[in-house]
Amino acid sequence: AAEQICSVESISISDSATANRRVRCRVTAIAAVGSLLAFPVYFGDSALDYLDPGREEDSNRKPSPWPLRLCKCPGMADQVLRVLDSVISADPAEESRSLAMCSLALFAYQLLAARCSPEEEALNDQLYVLRVRECFAQLLRVVKPATTLQAKSARLAADLLAVLSNLAGQLATALPQIHVDVVKALGEAVRHSLTLFKPDPKSAMTPGTRYLLCSLVDCLISWCMVLPMPGLLDYHDSHPRGLVFEAMSVLSELEACWRAGSLDSTARLASLRAASAKQHLVNHLGQFPKGLAGATRLDCGVSEQHDLDFNLGDLSQEVLNQPNTQILAIDNRLLLSLVEITANPPSDSTGAGASAPLSSATLSRAILRSICGKFVWEFSLLYCPKGPGNAVDSLLGQLSPATVAKALPDYQLRPPLPFPTGPAFQSGSPAEAADGSWEGSAKEANELSTSMGIDDAGTEESETTDFLDRLLVHIGETSPECLLAPNVPLNVPADPKDPFVAAIEEEVSQQLAAQHRLDSAHIASTRDSLLSVPAQEAPAAVQEPMSPFYQCRHLVNQLGFLTWERREHLCLLDKTAQLARELKHLDSLPCRETHKLAVVYVAYGQEDKSSILSNCRGSEAFERFVGALGWEVSLANHAGFMGGFHASGKCGTTAPYYADSTSEIFFHVSTRMPTAGGAEDQLRKTKHLGNDEVMIVWSEHSRDYRRGTMPTEFGDVIIVVYPLPSGLYRIEIDKKAEVPFFGPLFTGAMVAEPVLASLVRATAIGASRAIRSIKKHFVNYYEERANYLESLVHRFQQRDETFEQFAKGVFAPVPAEFPAGGPFGSAVSHQHQQPGSLQLDHADCGGPRLKDELLHVSVQPASDEAATLQQQLQQPHADELQSPQGKSGKAGGDFDLSVAQRLRMSSRRAAKSMRRSVPPSMPSSVSGSLAAGLSNLGPPRSPRQ
Repeated sequence: AAEQICSVESISISDSATANRRVRCRVTAIAAVGSLLAFPVYFGDSALDYLDPGREEDSNRKPSPWPLRLCKCPGMADQVLRVLDSVISADPAEESRSLAMCSLALFAYQLLAARCSPEEEALNDQLYVLRVRECFAQLLRVVKPATTLQAKSARLAADLLAVLSNLAGQLATALPQIHVDVVKALGEAVRHSLTLFKPDPKSAMTPGTRYLLCSLVDCLISWCMVLPMPGLLDYHDSHPRGLVFEAMSVLSELEACWRAGSLDSTARLASLRAASAKQHLVNHLGQFPKGLAGATRLDCGVSEQHDLDFNLGDLSQEVLNQPNTQILAIDNRLLLSLVEITANPPSDSTGAGASAPLSSATLSRAILRSICGKFVWEFSLLYCPKGPGNAVDSLLGQLSPATVAKALPDYQLRPPLPFPTGPAFQSGSPAEAADGSWEGSAKEANELSTSMGIDDAGTEESETTDFLDRLLVHIGETSPECLLAPNVPLNVPADPKDPFVAAIEEEVSQQLAAQHRLDSAHIASTRDSLLSVPAQEAPAAVQEPMSPFYQCRHLVNQLGFLTWERREHLCLLDKTAQLARELKHLDSLPCRETHKLAVVYVAYGQEDKSSILSNCRGSEAFERFVGALGWEVSLANHAGFMGGFHASGKCGTTAPYYADSTSEIFFHVSTRMPTAGGAEDQLRKTKHLGNDEVMIVWSEHSRDYRRGTMPTEFGDVIIVVYPLPSGLYRIEIDKKAEVPFFGPLFTGAMVAEPVLASLVRATAIGASRAIRSIKKHFVNYYEERANYLESLVHRFQQRDETFEQFAKGVFAPVPAEFPAGGPFGSAVSHQHQQPGSLQLDHADCGGPRLKDELLHVSVQPASDEAATLQQQLQQPHADELQSPQGKSGKAGGDFDLSVAQRLRMSSRRAAKSMRRSVPPSMPSSVSGSLAAGLSNLGPPRSPRQ
């Protein structure tokens, strides 16, 4: 009867009212049929009996009343699957197709979970694999919509596949290659959706398309995060570069669907989702959770004010204006804060100080704020690595033997390796074994580990050991993603038959031979000459950098930021008090999707709000359910999403919390919140529970839960769980009419306790997303962070900034304040001042404009005019200074103005001649170094200068 009601032919009725009633009847029948799939999983295919209305005829061949016979139902699961497949394939009603897909997903989820339970023995392995494969085949077919009318069904299929990714471990046992099919199907679905819903690049993307693309991206991230790294890096016939490359390629195509300057805001949001997904995979693929915080935090909590030599309190303008701090904006999507801090020396108690490599006394800390959060890196210059045979002779020559033994106890001076000769070097043929395999890969890897200090005993390497060859083997074995070809080590030479390889080898051989001939000729010609004897030079004393930003500007230069090509992508920010406040607000924005869900316990006989909220504990089954929703966190020291709770203890001491790499869920449990305080605690509990849009109700009452039991303006979706005597749990979904369909649970679904909490949590997340999709002004976390970053850069970037000003800001974030004795200080200006040089001080500038032009300038005079000007500045006329007019009269003012004008003209001529001496085709690296060296000249007064 249910199969007949679910059939598509039963809806061909001309009357619309009758057709709507028939559709509602068919939807109810599909839900009932889909709920039956829980029984074969836990009780077997023949566990249920059904009533067979057998038709019997009497002797007069007249039909008699139908007797009801109780019969077994073998193969019930296969019959239900056939009904659901026909509904998904041909039913015109979207809700019917959605219910059928949710039923298939629930069946596959419970089948996979039952593999780890004792009921596994009751299942036939071959039948089990066939059923799981059939469910995935249907979902993968729907996820690629054929028309625009199937976009919502495709979105639901992507969400259901994301839920099934939680059981990827069990799925890999049953279907080892299913992850390849899923990632491939998702990539094809993204490309197909871009072509189907936006065939014209100039046309706008509909909001429904954006939601579909975002669901596909979320599903792709979910599967990539749960799959093991070998599965993502394996090469397949359909994916010769691996699944990671396939996922990144799809996300790059989606990111490129929006062009800069386009007014299509929906396409921009889809592009932002793809950009955030790419960064998410790069940051967390194969390494989530990490750090001491675990899954609680994705980003770092370190800011610019931490680990300074002095305490300046919270992040403020004073912290940003320190001479060791500079902030850059990259492509309006990334903020880079560079802070130079003192490096902490290694502790001698741990023994690390003796074996630590020699490095700089300061560290360059890079704080990056992006669409995915805040991440902090620290860089240090290493002058020599640790280990035997790696110290620098010139450095050791300046140290005493005791200091050398203390700093580098394992140092052993070794002769240099001989220059490789012989047929192998001349021809470039690889050292191949007789059987065609490459010799020594595992042995060389072990030797490399020993030389890296992994083996405590240590071995004595031969003088002819090829360290580069061993290093390439080690990299290929520990990081297989670096291999240029599958299962081919990096130390294997290229094919000598390749014309390109042969040409490069020939060119390198000729250059080496030419250099060898030049060196031999030079040695032969200067062997007996006195000029070949070098003069004995003493090593220069070690000079510590005086600039507090030395390491950071060195890092900026090494990263290639001081080049003309990168200039249009970088800019400096005005470090104001408002910028400090905006940075703190940006750090407080979430970098994951957040949800807060209410969990209410209804005991037997409770039908009013006051009695329900007065429960301070639940039943044993309820406590197990809450414990499976998430893990308990202490509100006093919880660092993740709080869901509106505070650490004061007024809302309780602990609460359930769940987090993965893409979302955070905080549960407001009614029994965890205090009620002893009377009306105030009751009001606070009502406030938190009533403001949640999704409510999970555990009802042990004999009557069904009614929405009006706890009236609230929110509570758009109520998920009610009813325990059943059979051990299963019945689900009831009560949602408002405007909320779209969501899954995987639906009204009438029945699940077992092992999967109840995970499925209820997934359904609550789907309900929260469905509610947000109908909100007109809702902004996702990645949209909010991207918009805030662009607005921040637009408001605080330095306007009309030239390349010289940018290089000057990188060279010295804060201009140094020099004493009156000169720009290098009174102690050094008189000692190192050369005859005829012009030193300009603050007092000699004659006004703020001259100060801006001539500050930090040292010019060699080309004529006697500059010397006369210097003499006039240093020794002014006594009569001019002593006369009343020299102080405030016209004569003194004219003299000062004349000197100022002549100084300005002289400095402009010098600066113009220095700029004209730079060739127009100077390389970017040379121009960047020159700009950093000329940063003391200051900005020009006009574009021509």
